[in-house]
Amino acid sequence: MLFAVAFSCKKPEKLPSEHQILSFVLPIYPAADISIDEKSGIIRVSVEYGSVLSDLVPQIDISVGAMLVPAASVPQDFSREVVYTVVAADGSKKAYTVKVSALPQPAAVIAGFSKDTVRAGEAVSLIGKHFDGFTSSIQIALTGSSGKETKVNFKLIDSTRLTITIPETIEPGGYRVKMAKGNTQAVSVKSLLVRVPLPVISSIRRSNILEGDTLMVAGRFLWPERYDYRLYALGDKGEFICSPFEKNESKLVSDLFDPIHKMNLPPGNYKLSVFIFSGEKAWTDAAQTIRVYSKELPFITGFEGNKVSYRAAETVTMTTRAFEKLNARFYQVQLLGQSVQYNQNAIYSAAGKQLLISLPADIKPGAYAVRIAYLSDNGSTLYDQDLDDIITITQ
Repeated sequence: MLFAVAFSCKKPEKLPSEHQILSFVLPIYPAADISIDEKSGIIRVSVEYGSVLSDLVPQIDISVGAMLVPAASVPQDFSREVVYTVVAADGSKKAYTVKVSALPQPAAVIAGFSKDTVRAGEAVSLIGKHFDGFTSSIQIALTGSSGKETKVNFKLIDSTRLTITIPETIEPGGYRVKMAKGNTQAVSVKSLLVRVPLPVISSIRRSNILEGDTLMVAGRFLWPERYDYRLYALGDKGEFICSPFEKNESKLVSDLFDPIHKMNLPPGNYKLSVFIFSGEKAWTDAAQTIRVYSKELPFITGFEGNKVSYRAAETVTMTTRAFEKLNARFYQVQLLGQSVQYNQNAIYSAAGKQLLISLPADIKPGAYAVRIAYLSDNGSTLYDQDLDDIITITQ
């Protein structure tokens, strides 16, 4: 018996050979400029200056049926070249090299200031953009009408703001602000007006003085050779403008009298400020205080021999004036230390015009302020005086 068998042969289906990257996107930087060169297999990506390129996940479209190695979902550091290989279904493959570069650092733009007028010695903020970069590569200068540049110190806050400090000795006037950053520079469109610095009284040589005494003050932003200053005293009995400052051994001297009426400051407590007469009229906040004592009442002028260092149980001798003008029965010396106070009765020597006290035998070492209380027969206080000198008790 014969059988007839028929066979049909079918040609196998050809697998796709396409292995292209059709598109490449960095979602975090949608405005990036991207080009794909099929011939060289190079993908070039241009992003803004300062863009972070590490740990990025791209979005990549490839040919249908192909496979991408490594997968697009794997985060990459694009600060260096990254190679992707597209493998077609038929096993053919093509490599693409992704090169991401940042645009050059843009020049800074100074749009304005936190305030348009500032005093020498004060700080002001610059507002703008592209202030970022290495602080060491940034230089800030003020340019006056003469073209002279004055470098200034600054503190970078962020890419849109930095703070500059106006030099204390700069001349008042209008200034453009120039920022040099790397090979670029920017100049403010507006001018910054710098005014006379407000003087600050930092210390007073003696804050307890007699009528007519000379007051010695020291401070910052005080230049009598450049500006006309007056000492302004505000007290319970009125306000007084005293004589001009004069330079004297790096201190500033003002006689305590009104320059017009030639009147002494009356006894009382005063807050002091400095008034600028020349140029603009301005004055400082009244932060320092003094007390003016009457010439008609007792006054301790100091310690004998200017001695201010003592040991326990030692005698302290103070020099006096006008003690006979107050009918005080007792004299009490208060020694005011840190968290401790001693009250000692004193003896007045009319012959030597001296007030003497014996320090307590158990007084603790340290620094003590001194206050004198003049007491009546019944122990009430008739008058008191604070001394400027501090005495030190040693071991």
